[in-house]
Amino acid sequence: MAHVSPSFSATLRVALEDKPGSFARLAGAIGEAAGSLGAIDLVRVEGSTKIRDVTVSATGEEHLLLDRGQRVRDVRQGAHGALYIVTDEQNGELWKLAPRR
Repeated sequence: MAHVSPSFSATLRVALEDKPGSFARLAGAIGEAAGSLGAIDLVRVEGSTKIRDVTVSATGEEHLLLDRGQRVRDVRQGAHGALYIVTDEQNGELWKLAPRR
């Protein structure tokens, strides 16, 4: 089993609703993907949304999208706890991560 390493870390700026469980769902998704949380910093509050910088350590560069030549541009929380991730490249992608039901 591979171990997470600070060598493969990234800091994501995420915007989550200021509701109980919002950050827990993000942390759970990171854990399910075999990532490990590092620093968590509150950047600002915008109405009912909290903007945080979240540092995540991964097991390798494939978890950080480096093998795909992409990087995460933005993470937002949508309805029912789903997370939407946008990559920051010319041919960027939009991903939806939804909690298991």
